[in-house]
Amino acid sequence: ITGLSDSALSALLGSQIAWAGASGPGMPMRMLDYVAMPLLVRARRGWRRRHAAKRDAYAKAGLALERVGAIGSAEQQWDQMSDWERALVEIAQAMAPEPRLLLVDDLTDTLGIRETDELCALIRDLCRERGIGVLQAVSDGQAALLADRILTLSAGALTQAPQPDAGNVIELPTLGAGRSRGHGGL
Repeated sequence: ITGLSDSALSALLGSQIAWAGASGPGMPMRMLDYVAMPLLVRARRGWRRRHAAKRDAYAKAGLALERVGAIGSAEQQWDQMSDWERALVEIAQAMAPEPRLLLVDDLTDTLGIRETDELCALIRDLCRERGIGVLQAVSDGQAALLADRILTLSAGALTQAPQPDAGNVIELPTLGAGRSRGHGGL
C-alpha cells in the first residue's frame, strides 16, 4: 500500500478497503445520507448515470442499514442516537460499498458487554457472508477474545498473542492507567 500513488490509494480505499470508526459524519445529516456517502462519491459523471447511481446508492444504503438492524436510524442525526446505534450505522456505512477488507477502529470502546458481543458477532457474520477480511483494533480484552486471531501492538512491535480456546483465559498487556491503546484483535 505504501508504494501506491495517491490516486491509486484513494481508489483502493474507496472501493476495496472500508473503515468503520466512531467519528460520525462531522456535520448535520440524515444517517441514510451518511451511509450512502461512499457510494455517491463513486458515482459516474453524466446526469443519467449520476441519477441512476444516486438511486442505487440510496437503495444499497437502506439495505445496509436494514442488514445491521439500524433501519430505524435512517432519518436520525448522529447526535440523536445511542452509542449502539452509532456503531451499527458505522458498520452499515463501511459495508455498503461491498469492500474486500474492513478496518474497524475500536467501535466497542463505549459499549457494554452484551453490545460488544453482539457487535463482534455481527461483524463476523457480515464478513463471512460476503467473504471479506476484517482487521479490528480494540482497547479491551473482551472484544479481542471474540476474534479468530489476536495480535498485540506494544512499543511499535506487533506480536502474536496466546490464542483463546474453550478453557483458556488470556491476559492482554495494558499500557498504564486509563484507556489502553496497546491491543489489537483481528
